[in-house]
Amino acid sequence: MTRPLARSLKSIRTFVSGLILLAATSCSDRADDYHSRPISIICPWAVGGGTDTCSRVLAATLEEATGVPVNVINRTGGAGVTGHSAGARASRDGYTLLTVTAEIAMMHWRGLTNVSYRDYEPVCLFNRDHTALFVRSDSEWKTLEDLRRSVESSPGKLRASGTALGGSWHLGCAGALIAMNLAPDSIVWVPSTGASPALQELISGGIEIVSCSLPEGRALLEGGEVRALTVMAPERLALFPDVPTLRELGYDWSLGAWRGIALPGGTPPEIVSKVTEVVAAVAGGEKFQTFIHESGYGVAFEDAATFTKTLETDDRVFGELLGRIIGESTNEDAPGPWFFPIVLGIGLVVFGLSIGIGSRAKTPSDTRPSETAGGSWGHFLAVLGAVIFYVFFASKLGFIITAALLVFFLSKRLGARWLPAAVVAAAVSPAIYLLFAHVLRVPLPKGVLLW
Repeated sequence: MTRPLARSLKSIRTFVSGLILLAATSCSDRADDYHSRPISIICPWAVGGGTDTCSRVLAATLEEATGVPVNVINRTGGAGVTGHSAGARASRDGYTLLTVTAEIAMMHWRGLTNVSYRDYEPVCLFNRDHTALFVRSDSEWKTLEDLRRSVESSPGKLRASGTALGGSWHLGCAGALIAMNLAPDSIVWVPSTGASPALQELISGGIEIVSCSLPEGRALLEGGEVRALTVMAPERLALFPDVPTLRELGYDWSLGAWRGIALPGGTPPEIVSKVTEVVAAVAGGEKFQTFIHESGYGVAFEDAATFTKTLETDDRVFGELLGRIIGESTNEDAPGPWFFPIVLGIGLVVFGLSIGIGSRAKTPSDTRPSETAGGSWGHFLAVLGAVIFYVFFASKLGFIITAALLVFFLSKRLGARWLPAAVVAAAVSPAIYLLFAHVLRVPLPKGVLLW
């Protein structure tokens, strides 16, 4: 054996040994070593809302208890689908948690996503809140009855917001309208990414009503900028004694939302057990629950087993409510976010087939060398491989990077030179992302570039 070859083999052995050592090190990150590195909590709703606030206080308390950084990452959009989907697809190592909200029992009933409570490992429930209705303090509506008369006389004129269409605060508002013998769509619902942007829109005059929890509007309420007409709780809240319940006002309707912590489905049991032990102790502890109470949020705690039953029950109950409350006002024929990826995948497969069939119809003199490499069906297999690559890597790398790689690869496969292929890939992928994510409002994987 020559000396250069020996050196090459030695380098290869060293490289392979390094990979094995790296893999072994990764595998040694057992549940016993939990909270040995930073933890992330995905929040599906906007900064400043109730879910964001509770998530950040939980993160600070968890950071103090574990001694490692705990970061809250807001993944908004898609009526809550973006964040909840990211939580379901996260690494199953226990270091990425999700603040799951009641909307998880609603989104899949509307065809927005295939994700449901079955895609998570419940850790604990840490909060419950009830719906309240806010108007500006300078509005003409001093009481709920004033608002009811305005809606009755001019149905479809007033606008409300607080969350996504079909979300918990929307259901609360629509249910109150039904209790007042009004149509659930007699107030136009304007979707938002959470209570905070909706309250800002209320103050600026863009809408007339906000449906959310009392704690979320507390600062504006105490500042005299908004007025709370009612809260849909079984009894008045201690920190808001002047806000009457809907039942006090003669309307039999109550609806609340909850927030909890979950891990991605399929997380190893030993990791679930360790994470649950640590996180549940913090979420159910005196420090965090005292904050919840003093901030006006509903004090509640359920362990993993009880939370699992809540998820199962609410999935059925909210499914029935959605059918009764917004079934008629929701356009069931409108395509959901899954429609576009499916069409794209079918289009790529058909495109690949057409290339393969077209290549067979050409004579050898008409075919360039780049078109014969791998056979006439090589292009079809390349396109099929590209679709499979996208399915497995888009959620990790993000749409822009994945799409750019696919455009470059397929362009080269079809005979393009590397520089034009690279330029087109770099320009087309961000453009497509902007079109779908911001114009068509179809959530696409953000990945490492836009996380």
